[in-house]
Amino acid sequence: MPIVILALWVLGVSFTPLDINQPSDRVAAIAKNASATLAITDEQSSQLLNANDIKLFIISDNQMQVREINNFIRFNKSFSMSDIAYTIYTSGTTGIPKGVEVQRRGLINIVNYFIKTLNLGFGNSCLAATTITFDISMLELFLVFFGVIIIFSDDEEAKCPKTLISFLGKYQVDLMQTTPSKWKMMLASEKEASWFLPKILCGGEPIDKKLAEGLLKHCNELYNVYGPTETTIWSSCAKITNVNALSIGKAVANTLLFILNDSLHCAPIGVPGEIYIGGYGLAKGYCNAADLTQQVFINPGNDFPYIERLYKTGDIACWDEEGNINYLYRKDQQIKLNGYRIELAEI
Repeated sequence: MPIVILALWVLGVSFTPLDINQPSDRVAAIAKNASATLAITDEQSSQLLNANDIKLFIISDNQMQVREINNFIRFNKSFSMSDIAYTIYTSGTTGIPKGVEVQRRGLINIVNYFIKTLNLGFGNSCLAATTITFDISMLELFLVFFGVIIIFSDDEEAKCPKTLISFLGKYQVDLMQTTPSKWKMMLASEKEASWFLPKILCGGEPIDKKLAEGLLKHCNELYNVYGPTETTIWSSCAKITNVNALSIGKAVANTLLFILNDSLHCAPIGVPGEIYIGGYGLAKGYCNAADLTQQVFINPGNDFPYIERLYKTGDIACWDEEGNINYLYRKDQQIKLNGYRIELAEI
């Protein structure tokens, strides 16, 4: 499937990754909302999608008739940076998943940022331990365009800390990103003292002092990253050197971060407010959900004359004296489980 995703990107075709391990009703709701006309899948997963009004292109383990796909897809030979690269579905407050339409410019921007920040290129390697329905997997996958070798773990391997640790040494991995929950599992493994990783990205949930101390013993560089799906993977980054001053850092390239009060005025240093995000990473909106898009992708008004839209995150934070952002809490009932956003209303 990673090869299919890269091919669709090159051809300018927007895609929506589906996890066939999720409940069938949820998969059907996503396929319907996305107005998908074609599903590229394998024989085993095709039965789940067969009930939907979608044409199936089944990839065989032995042979793939590439030419047949021309009967299903009209390739976009001329595409722009504002075109939708992919749609990722997250938990919705109405009980229905909401599809975030990520633009091509956002993905290009964030991959470029981490290539430069982490000094990655030909000869480096990244262990991909994230399902394709989790947006951070796109960062791992698209590093390949810069010559980074990607080592893929399947779903079962990604759940096993011992297996992931063995991969780090076996493939001489330079980079891995995952959630604090999974990093804690790896540190708790009986082999935890034997592994080392030059660069670590930790995000999707708040990092604590104990975890930061543990990870710093196993890497050269530790980065705490933050960002909602609506602003394309990660929006801020902090290189951790002092575990007593943990923050989500500063904005990544071509990204605007604001902490605003209820009147959309900037909060002073140390005063809590809501994080608003703008810039290249801003998604186009939610798929077939114009009202919801208008609620959270807002025009900030006359106080921000050069900014057309900001994303209202629902995350409460404050600035510190060094210009870093300290994450505090959520203002709604959304929770994080292993990095995944879950709206309690959807349960």
